[in-house]
Amino acid sequence: MTLKRNLIFLIGVILFSTCVMAQSVKIELITNELEPGANLTFIATIYDAQMKSLDGEILITLNNIEKGDKIEQIVNSKKISSISLGEKASPGQWDIKASYEGVETKESFFVKIYEEIQFELEEESLKITNIGNIVYSPSIRIAIGDTIGNIKEPKLEVGESISYRLIAPEGTYKIIATDEKSGTTFTKNNVQLIGKGLTGKAIGAIDERTSGRNSLTGGISPSEESDEALLSYIRGSKFVYVFILVVFGTTILIAIERRYRKKVKK
Repeated sequence: MTLKRNLIFLIGVILFSTCVMAQSVKIELITNELEPGANLTFIATIYDAQMKSLDGEILITLNNIEKGDKIEQIVNSKKISSISLGEKASPGQWDIKASYEGVETKESFFVKIYEEIQFELEEESLKITNIGNIVYSPSIRIAIGDTIGNIKEPKLEVGESISYRLIAPEGTYKIIATDEKSGTTFTKNNVQLIGKGLTGKAIGAIDERTSGRNSLTGGISPSEESDEALLSYIRGSKFVYVFILVVFGTTILIAIERRYRKKVKK
C-alpha cells in the first residue's frame, strides 16, 4: 500500500512539474522605433503549457544585425523593463532575444539615423565633433567678423573631431559657424584673435590636421574667396617679410665691407 501511494505521489509530482514547466517566452515591445539615446521599453513574460504567466529571471540580448553591437541584461518576467542603447547606438535593425531555461523568442526593432555635430571654441580654434550615430560630412561655413569663408566638408566618423585654427589680424571678432545641412549654428561674441605668425590681412580657417603641410580647408583673403587665395596670401605675406629682412641684412653687410676696405687702403 505504501509503495502504491509513493508511486501515485511521484506520478503526481511529475505531472505537476510538467504543467508548470515553461513552454514559451513572449516579448511585448512598447515601441519598436527608437531615437538614439532612448531606452527600449518592453515586457518579457514566461508562460506554461496552459499559457499561465510565471515568475522568473529572463536573459535579454540586444544585437545589431549589421554592426554586431551586443547588449545583455537580466530582467524579471511580467515586469516592464527598459534597456539603454546609448547615445551612439548604431542605426538600423536590432534584434531582441529573450531566453529562459532553453526556451527562446525573438523580436525586431529599429534605431533611427541621427546626424548632428557639436561646436566648441578652444582658444583660437573651432572644434567640431560628430555626436550623431552615423558617419557624417557636414557643410560648415565659418564667419569671422564680417568675413564669411568657404564651405568645409570634413568626413567625420562617429565621435570623431576636427579643429580649425581661426586666422585673422589681431583683434576681437564675432565667430559664427553654421552646418548648412542640419541648420545647427554656433555663435560666440568678443573672441580675441592674436594673429600669431600672420602678416597682412588674411582671414580664414585652417584645418589643424594638415596645417603643418600648409593645407587649408577654407578661408578668404582681402580680395579673393578661395582656399588657394588664402594660402597664397599668407605665403606671400611671409615671403615679403623675409625678403625685406634679407635685403636689409645684405645692405648692412655691404656697408660694413666697404667701410672695412676703406680702412685697409688707408
